[in-house]
Parts: sequence; structure tokens; C-alpha cells
Amino acid sequence: MDERLINTKQLSEYLGIKYTALVQHRKNGTGPRYIKIGHLVRYQMSDINDWVKELKNKPAGNKKYKKSRNQITHWKCYKRMFADAWIKSLKSDINLCISDTCIPGLQLRFYQKTGHISFYLAYKVRHSKIQRNLLIGKYCDFKLEEIRTRAIKFRQQISDGKDPFADIIAEQKRKEEERAKQAKITDLLDMYFEKHCKVYKKTSSQRSDVFIIKNIKAELGELFIADLDLPKLIDFYQKTADRTSFSTANHYIALISNFWNWCETYKYLPLNSNPCNKIPKGKNKKLVVKPLTLDEYKRLLDAIDDGFMHSQYNPRMFRALKVLMLTGCRTTEITRLKKDCVDLDNGFIYLNESKNNEEKHPLGQPAIDELRIALQEAPADSDYVFPATRGGPNALLDLRKAHEWALERAGLPKMRKHDFRHSFISIGTDTLGMPIQAVSKAIGHADIATTAIYSHISDKTRRETADKIALAIVGK
Repeated sequence: MDERLINTKQLSEYLGIKYTALVQHRKNGTGPRYIKIGHLVRYQMSDINDWVKELKNKPAGNKKYKKSRNQITHWKCYKRMFADAWIKSLKSDINLCISDTCIPGLQLRFYQKTGHISFYLAYKVRHSKIQRNLLIGKYCDFKLEEIRTRAIKFRQQISDGKDPFADIIAEQKRKEEERAKQAKITDLLDMYFEKHCKVYKKTSSQRSDVFIIKNIKAELGELFIADLDLPKLIDFYQKTADRTSFSTANHYIALISNFWNWCETYKYLPLNSNPCNKIPKGKNKKLVVKPLTLDEYKRLLDAIDDGFMHSQYNPRMFRALKVLMLTGCRTTEITRLKKDCVDLDNGFIYLNESKNNEEKHPLGQPAIDELRIALQEAPADSDYVFPATRGGPNALLDLRKAHEWALERAGLPKMRKHDFRHSFISIGTDTLGMPIQAVSKAIGHADIATTAIYSHISDKTRRETADKIALAIVGK
């Protein structure tokens, strides 16, 4: 066995085959076996000789030797005057490329595998080296006389220095731009919601998108999509931030950015034209959360009890607010709580749309008592524990008015409903000294680190902790 190693150049000289042909054989897997040493390619003489013997012994037409995927398709080419008589009856075992003898460049291509016939015009763009093969049409779609007419028309354009292929591409692009100009943002947003949001987003995210899309339509809906540009988006962002907050405006722009990418996919906008990342975005001032103390909790609960009798708002709103305070849940987890998700006998509610997919949420006895009353008060034809105050099948939408009334009645400063969640955790970890792991499981956090963010240590606890450590250091 000859174990000498040679490189590709030496193999080319040895076999008398072009260097590039050997490289192509190697890529297609049809050449001799080779050895990779780092980035170097080497051939063993024994493998070369075996490959040559294999080619020598290869019988003609053996089906074991299939063509490579990258191998060039072979065509039989010749000239003939085009006529319907022989074109209709054209048959062949190989691909054919037939040039017309009357019109220069006009070609007929017969595809053996499918039997389809297509006509092309081969030409060279004037004053350049660009060569084109322009598809004129298929024989099943056009008559031969129509093909000739189209070919003559294209040749006249070529003689005038034009490029028909480039003109066709430009016309297609112009039609796409014209189509985009005729599409209004409000109509496209409806399509985006149906084809994207409903398919790829959770139900809770869809509800949020409906609200955002409604506000976008109010400001930008009557514009054509082609007229939407960076200056208009910046004005919309600043107006939204002034009216609401930077975080809300950032959510709106995030949805517009996703909507823009969808429009690019459906060819309403050119690719890579999204300007949303160029909008200068702001940040809200860092919110200082002051959790409720036990005394403030009592004052607020008393105010909520007063709300049942002395407020103009529906008692159902105050009941939901009370359950929110006693469970530490998120607002929508209570307002959209369904009756079949409440298990008062075992002391749990099941939150199917919870942010962290934490389905089972434990209940304290006061919360169980309030939910039992809520279930008795809820209409029998509603699926929700807290149905809409105006009737109908929907859930309670907002507790804002009842929340503001109760705060004012209790003499407490303004605070978010989500601050009840902070307060619930802080009472457990700081006031009662419960392990943070237990509080984290009770509140439904997936990570203890998140609970630590919600847990606020009071100044009194910090002072006592520092005092105990200092006394331990001095030995007292």
C-alpha cells in the first residue's frame, strides 16, 4: 500500500484534472478520499488509485451512481424555427434549449422532468457586461404569436438602451409602494391583531394589545402606512408620555415596532426600515414605595367597610379591593377571577393567567370569608366572582374610583393598588419576621430574589438590627 500524501495541486498534475474540478469533486463527495490536517487537505496515493479503479469499473447507466445535488443539469441545445405544430407534440428524454431562427435571443426551454415549456429572451444590456435571461411566459399561458410579439417588444426596448428585466422589477416595486400608500394604519392594525397577536400571544397580552391599539388608532389610524415616519412617531411618543408616563409610551412604541416588522413581512413596508429604535426614550422617576403599616391597614379596611354603606360606587368594587389587600394578588388576578377557580374548602384560588404561571394561590381565613360573600353576591349567570358592575358576561374592569375614595376616607396618601402587594410581603417579612422563602411561596413568586425586592424593611427594624450587631461585637 502506497501511503504517500500529496496536496490538491500535486493531485491535479498527477491525474491531469483541473484544480477547481478536484475542489468541486471534494465538495460534492464524488472525489477520492482525503485527509484534513487543520486547514490542509491531503490525499493518500492508495486512496487515489482505488478511486481511479472505481471509475474504471463503473458500468454505464448504473443506478447506484446518482448525480450530485450540485451537479449542473445538462441541456441539449440547437436552433429551429418555432411553429405550433411541432411544439405541441414536443417530447424528449432530456432537457432541451431551442433557439428561434427568426427572432435573435428567443429561446424555448423544455423540462424533461415536468414536460413544461417556457420561453426566454437572452440579451445583453447595452454599454455593460450584464447578460440576462428574461422569462417571457409559459406555453400554457400564451400563444406562440403572443410570445413573438412580447419578444419583439422587449428587443425594441433593448435596442433603445433599456433593460426590460430591471424595468419589470422597478414596476413591481412601484406597485408594492402604491399598495402600501393605499393601506391605512387602522386597517393594518386590525389585520396585525388577527394574524399575529391572536396567534402568538397569550390571552392576557391580547387584552393589553387591544387597549394599546385603540389608542394608536386614535392618533395615527387615519394615516397611510407609507406616510408613517420617524418624526411622526417621535411626536406620538412624546404626546403619549406627557399624557401618561414614559413606561406607557415605551409599551406603545414596542407594539408599533412589532407591528412595523409585521408590515415588512407582508410587504406593506420595505425591509429593514423600522425607525422605532431611533426614538429617544425616557424613564420614569424611580418610584419610592412606602408599604402600609398594620395601623394603616386597619384604617384603610375601616374606610372600605364605610364604602359599602356611604359611597356612591358599587359595593362589589370595595369587596374586590378588600380581597386584593388580604391576598397580595395582582389586580387583574382578582378582578378576572372565575368562580370555578375558587376552592374555599381547601383555601386556594387557581390563577390560570398568572404572570409566573403559579396556578395555586393560598388564602388566609379573612380572604376566604370575603370571597364566600362575593360568591353569594355574584349573579348566577356570570362566570366571574366579581362581574362587571353594569351587568353582562364580562369581568370587573377597574377599581380605581373605589380605591381613591377609600384612601381619601382613611386619610392616606395616594398609592397604587400594586403597592398592596408590596405591603402584604413587607408585613410578612418585616413585621411578623416570617422566612422570606415561605412568603415567596405564599405570594406566588417564582424567584426569592423578586420577593426580596418587594420586601421593605422599616427604619425601626434596621435600627434594631444594627444595635444587636454592634452589641454583639462589644460583647454585651
